Amino acid sequence: MLCGDDFTEPPYSHSQISELLMKLSQTGAKRIVGTGIESESHPGQIGCAIYDAFGGNANLFFSPKTEGNFPGSGDVFAASFAASFMSGKSFADSVQIAMGFTGESVAKTELAGTERRYGLQFETQIPNLIKAVRKNATS
Repeated sequence: MLCGDDFTEPPYSHSQISELLMKLSQTGAKRIVGTGIESESHPGQIGCAIYDAFGGNANLFFSPKTEGNFPGSGDVFAASFAASFMSGKSFADSVQIAMGFTGESVAKTELAGTERRYGLQFETQIPNLIKAVRKNATS
C-alpha cells in the first residue's frame, strides 16, 4: 500500500520482495525492515527483508514460524532492534538479534499456553538479548 501496489497474499517470490524493497527505498528511506515475510523459497518460516542504502545491499533472514497472532511481537521486535542498533551493532546484526529475541519470546509464550492477548512473555529472554548485544562488543 505504501508503494501504490495492491495487496497480494503470501507467500512471495524473491523478486516480489526485492521489488518492494526497491520501491520503499524510492520514498527516501535509507534503511528498511519488512517483517512477517513469507517466502516461496522458505516454506514454514517467517522472516525479515532488509535494505540498507548505505551499503547498497538487501538481505532476507528467516526463522521457524509459529502459527497465529502474537500481540506485542512488533513492539518487542522494535525495542530489541533499537537496543541492539543503539549499542553499536550493525543494521543487519541488529535485525537478526531482534528476530532471535522475538522468536524466543514467541516460543516461550506458546509453551506457557497463556492467552496471547496479554502479550509476549519476553522477560525471561532479556538475559539472552543482553548477551547477544554484548557479543563481540568493543569497549
